Amino acid sequence: MTHRQKTYVFANAAHWRRCILHGFEMRADGTLTSIPELGSRPLQILGTAGDRLSNVAVDPHGIPWWRIERVAHGRMTTVLELMDGDEASASFELDRALALAKRWVIDRHGVWAIYRDHVVHRHDRSRLQPDLRIAFQRQHRLRDIASDGSAGVWILSQKSETHYELLHVDCEGCERASLPVSTDLGPLGQIGCVEGGKHLALLTHDGGSLVILDARDGAVLRALPCESIAPGFHLNQLSTDGNNRIALWEASSNPDAQARSLVLLDGAGNLLQQLSDTLDAGAEMGQTQLSAVAIAGDVVWLATHDGLWRLDATDACIARGSTSTLLTPGLLSPESGTERGWLRAEISIALARGAVLAVDVASTRDDAIAKRALDIASQTTVSNEAKQQQIWQLLQRGAPGEEQSSASSRTTSKQAVDDEPFVITGPNLAGVPIAIPLFETQSRWLWLKLRLTAPPGTAAPQLQQLSVLYPNVSIVEQLPAIFRGEQNDPGGFLRRLVGVLESTTQPVDERIRRIGSCVDPHSAPDGWLDYLARWLDLPWDDGLPTAAKRRLMQQAGLLIERRATRQGLELLLQCVLGDQASVRISDLTVDFAPQPLGGRGQVGVRLPMMLVGASPRAVLVSRARVGVAKLPCSGANDGDPLASILPTLRIELNAPRELQRALATLLERLVAAYIPAGLSYFVEWHARSKYSNPIGTDSAVLLDANGPGVLGDDSVIGRTVVTGPQPIRIGGVGIDVGFRLK
Repeated sequence: MTHRQKTYVFANAAHWRRCILHGFEMRADGTLTSIPELGSRPLQILGTAGDRLSNVAVDPHGIPWWRIERVAHGRMTTVLELMDGDEASASFELDRALALAKRWVIDRHGVWAIYRDHVVHRHDRSRLQPDLRIAFQRQHRLRDIASDGSAGVWILSQKSETHYELLHVDCEGCERASLPVSTDLGPLGQIGCVEGGKHLALLTHDGGSLVILDARDGAVLRALPCESIAPGFHLNQLSTDGNNRIALWEASSNPDAQARSLVLLDGAGNLLQQLSDTLDAGAEMGQTQLSAVAIAGDVVWLATHDGLWRLDATDACIARGSTSTLLTPGLLSPESGTERGWLRAEISIALARGAVLAVDVASTRDDAIAKRALDIASQTTVSNEAKQQQIWQLLQRGAPGEEQSSASSRTTSKQAVDDEPFVITGPNLAGVPIAIPLFETQSRWLWLKLRLTAPPGTAAPQLQQLSVLYPNVSIVEQLPAIFRGEQNDPGGFLRRLVGVLESTTQPVDERIRRIGSCVDPHSAPDGWLDYLARWLDLPWDDGLPTAAKRRLMQQAGLLIERRATRQGLELLLQCVLGDQASVRISDLTVDFAPQPLGGRGQVGVRLPMMLVGASPRAVLVSRARVGVAKLPCSGANDGDPLASILPTLRIELNAPRELQRALATLLERLVAAYIPAGLSYFVEWHARSKYSNPIGTDSAVLLDANGPGVLGDDSVIGRTVVTGPQPIRIGGVGIDVGFRLK
């Protein structure tokens, strides 16, 4: 039964990108996390007391920098301040490049800005002194500047009325790339960096469209009309955080205008939150318009003419919680014989107390409806939220002229959407999957919509994995035929009961399915390795490193087969030591055969030969002396010259000292348990230097001058071995290469 089961799995970044996401953020480990909404009341950080705050930017550490225009004694000065702990720092007077710049880009080295439309300045961030100046040709009119996600910048350049270019400049001021921009996009005004520099966000000059480009080749990934993002608002300003946040807002040339529109989007241009009501509700902000906006993750810094404000998802700003939605791509369960339909969905998700997961199910048998849904999902000019709504409405009403479906007729209609979603309330651990039965869905096309909500002050839900099992292969097939089918179970009660049992016992089924991985040396849990080794009676010690244990388990068959042999012992030692060491074994009674001394017409000795020392079982007699070995004569011990020789192994190990210190004691116990009883052995460790022959050559270089050598097996006082066993000396005429140079 189980061999026919198939599964759609969503568990990493590539999988989640196939879904339509709204309100989610992808983490480095591949899990999805709900993005919390920002609060409903901005918190004032600074009041300017009559001065004008004209710019704000955020450095890589999330610290805001702002610019204040002050008038004193009839003279206007422009100064910079930044957060120093919980308060503003001292003021630093700015030069004209930073004082007049519309935008600052702050990285770990300095502050970038455009000056006089064709010059780019970078100031050292610690002293605010110019350290780099890049002058472009007059034909380039530099419109805007953005970070490249590292230490360089992207520059939006206008060469003619319709011709724009994107120029990439590195930290040394060298131009790395030049990407032409399609003239179909219209006049461009601003640029931002998202996805860590992989993508670029462009805003047209009149605020008509937001365009997402691939930073590698300039290909248009998405083009969204701003009217579709926030209907009724005129969004003509852009700011990004370099990762997964874009802010669009309205700025007016009229200083008396009260432009308060502000929207927050993710890195793909999907609307996260409209903040216009938040700004209008914050009466403390006064009636002046926004002059600049800076964003860093879940924190937005708002600069008005009379103050600096902070807006985040904390209780200080009256947090709102989070809401996020995921719609799977169209999933297909091909109809073939009895293998059709769907079994269940399994969701691994971490829910805090109070968080809610609602799962809706929709299906259809009509390939035309499925194709229209897939076409909607592939559109690049529609936001993800709009895609979700359009697809769901399509599945609810079906194709024009078709009858409406309901949950009661879903088995016969062409399409169906469950009337009531499955609702799960936290807390729930990610390691305990939530099972959603799908066996009542018989159509071959299926969509799941997951909606997550979390109240303020709770941890954001984290979605780790979504699995959809098909076809409808279940333990219900093991029931007698009299209890199965629409005729024998018309209301489907028994099938639902079996489905509940099947879903609630899935952890047990999963453990049974994973038993095979527990006995596989590559995937077995660490605790299982000790159990399996004793089960197989391998030479073992619980104190061995995990990597050594896995190597021993992988070679278990050969180790058992070759037990008590030289090949087996070599394999054992290599498994324990790994690739850092080399092994050499000498059996003194085998590798060095006994040799006759000659005489009586016999051939003399052949070298090399083994010289036998005094046997530890020797007994002092009239002709024996301490320290002297007596060769056995004819008749003594049946004339066997090996009778008084103790079988001995010499094990030479060439390994780093760290490995010797960690494994010397354990290794001798393993050897004693593996070799035949009564066989003597001794281990010789030779230290291998990490500098010895790292590149596989047979040569070495000795520095004759006194170097920073360390006393040890690989160093000589006054000389340092660079590499290899064979020295090449550096003398007065240079390296001795073995032949004369002409």
